[in-house]
Amino acid sequence: VLDSSSLIYKGTAEGEYPVGLTMEYAAYRYVAGGSKEVGIIYPQDGAFAAPEGAALIKGCKHPEEAKMFFDYLLSKEVEKEIFEKFYRRPARPDVVASVHLPGMSEIKLLKEFDPVEAKVLEKEILKQWKEIILSK
Repeated sequence: VLDSSSLIYKGTAEGEYPVGLTMEYAAYRYVAGGSKEVGIIYPQDGAFAAPEGAALIKGCKHPEEAKMFFDYLLSKEVEKEIFEKFYRRPARPDVVASVHLPGMSEIKLLKEFDPVEAKVLEKEILKQWKEIILSK
């Protein structure tokens, strides 16, 4: 377990670590860049998807403009550009991410991932992770 997520994918890409557990977009940056040393493998037992979002605050001064901005953010053009520049999967099904990434329907997802509970159990989860990984 490292102090920074960037150390994981950089160290894995440079051969310092044989494997790294990181976010899909971070690893895909290397795949998209043509790296032959880095590939993406999804856990057979399941992966979790953490959606990103935007929120409209009740009582805000310009709710209609905010809704227009949300529509812009979710437009086909912006979704495509976000993937091309930041490697974040598009929310729109009509925007294809990449032939190098499986479709979301092809990835087994953990149905019950509670980030609040994971934070409460963080020390125990990390202890178990280290025991499993270091015992191999």
